[in-house]
Amino acid sequence: MDTLPKDLHNAYREYVLRLGDTELIMGHRMSEWCGHGPVLEEDIALANMSLDCIGHAKFLLEEVGGLDSPVKSADELAYFRGVREFRTALMAELPRGDFAFTILRQYFCSLFFAEVYAELASCGSA
Repeated sequence: MDTLPKDLHNAYREYVLRLGDTELIMGHRMSEWCGHGPVLEEDIALANMSLDCIGHAKFLLEEVGGLDSPVKSADELAYFRGVREFRTALMAELPRGDFAFTILRQYFCSLFFAEVYAELASCGSA
């Protein structure tokens, strides 16, 4: 990404940061269900889904950290920023709510990310 003009570099960084932040917060919101699911199978499934989101966030935040000077780790970006520095989709920030709300939120976020990643995969510089 060093070949991008500065304005595109900044836009790319902000875009990937927004995706990473949203995945991170979704993962943490889903993890709030650990030990509180309606039945054991759903509890385990939600815990695994939260780990998937956090893993996606780590990958995306590592990409962003590599763009910064000096280079930052995913942990630095995830845990050592002020609350106002996060660029999260509002839906991911909402309190956990009941089980139905959590599943519906995850469904819509999954649809969003599926579309985003499909479009990114189809562009020439992906």
